[in-house]
Amino acid sequence: MKYIRFNPNVLIAVFIASLLLSGCDNDKQNKDNHNIKSQTSVESTFSAQEQQPEKTTQKYRIAQKSYNGKRIYLLDVDDYPLRGVPLTTLKKNAKEGDPGAQYELGRRLGRGEGMKRDLQESIKWVQTAAHQGYAEAQFELGMMYSLGTWFKPNPEQALFWFQKAAKLGHVLAQDNLSQMYDLGTEIKQDFTKAFYWAQKAAEQGFGPSQTRLGVAYRQGLGVPPDKAKAMGWYQKAAKQNEVEALFNIGNMYNTGDGVPMDHAVAAKWYQNAAEQGFAPAQNELGTLYADGQGQNKNYVQAVSWYRKAAEQGYAKAQYNLGTMYDHGEGVEQDYAAAFHWYTKAAQQGNSMAQLNLGNMYLHGTGVNVDYENAYELYQKSALQGEPLAIYNIGQMYTAGAAVQKSNVMALAHYQIAKATTEDNDIDFDYNTLKSSMSSTKIHAAEQEVPKLKREYGIE
Repeated sequence: MKYIRFNPNVLIAVFIASLLLSGCDNDKQNKDNHNIKSQTSVESTFSAQEQQPEKTTQKYRIAQKSYNGKRIYLLDVDDYPLRGVPLTTLKKNAKEGDPGAQYELGRRLGRGEGMKRDLQESIKWVQTAAHQGYAEAQFELGMMYSLGTWFKPNPEQALFWFQKAAKLGHVLAQDNLSQMYDLGTEIKQDFTKAFYWAQKAAEQGFGPSQTRLGVAYRQGLGVPPDKAKAMGWYQKAAKQNEVEALFNIGNMYNTGDGVPMDHAVAAKWYQNAAEQGFAPAQNELGTLYADGQGQNKNYVQAVSWYRKAAEQGYAKAQYNLGTMYDHGEGVEQDYAAAFHWYTKAAQQGNSMAQLNLGNMYLHGTGVNVDYENAYELYQKSALQGEPLAIYNIGQMYTAGAAVQKSNVMALAHYQIAKATTEDNDIDFDYNTLKSSMSSTKIHAAEQEVPKLKREYGIE
């Protein structure tokens, strides 16, 4: 799932979170969207069936934005039904074999809640409850094995316990299984199984799973493509204010994917997600303002939204903000600021930022001329198939800048760039150079083309 791949969600209860929060990363997920400029997301006490589906998502709050590519949720402490049970009663019931009490005792021991923290005892009680078929405990054991909390990471054991909990209707385990099968990092990738478990969780009303189900239907992952069903699931998630669903609905209207193209409607959906701090939506909203699509062109608003996303580390917005400074759109022209934001995006692998940064080094724009740096950046961009970077490498071969002068290599690069983009300058340089070369050298250049295509990952 390209944009939402999501970047995924592992769901984690408070007990596990108390063990992990100090060590989990807080990286923002970056999901793909397009650039706008060229170079210039008691099973604890009640069974799943007894839960109110429309309230399922509201039982969870975000603890982490991501952990190993998966978003983590945790259960609100107030939702633990045995939270108010006195400790003496809890211990008595746990020893008498009550799995709910065993789990709650393990949870409190793990957090040091009302007693001295004891992780080994905590795990013992959670395991005891899990072996008695208590879904919440089974889920948490799965998390321990998945994330390596007090156990050596073991994907097979994680899968074993998640499946047990999921079959009992545990919505977090269902969603987590969906992510595991979708990502294919811990177990073999299987979009059909990813869809199956996402649907189970989505039908219980879990918003992130509803979003993921929409992605599956939109892209045909594990199910035949169905844009209408995709929109339907996105809308269910959007009613719960799931930002990725809001964003994806905006994308469908922005591109006319399964619905009539409507930039104004897209802008409204993007705005809703953007105002909640969702960087991809902020970037797309900036793009609509910059292009004057669905609203009046407003470079100042474009810069404002790009900056919000860029400051969150979102590479596409960093690149776009760099272009605004580069061209003086919505801000005073400032090559130093353009260089700063291009560098931020280029360091994250943004091919257009690498290209434009290379241009700045090549021409000495806001920085000293440095052909070696320019060539290195063009190479990084070209390795992602960026045709303008391939063309610029050809120019460097023509001039002998940072590389040995070679019309053969220049022509080969021009030919590849010419075949992958429409650009009058590329056509002119290709034809001009070719007309000055012998048939032997032209043949030599043609022999280099397949090699370079393989190197640059071009079909």
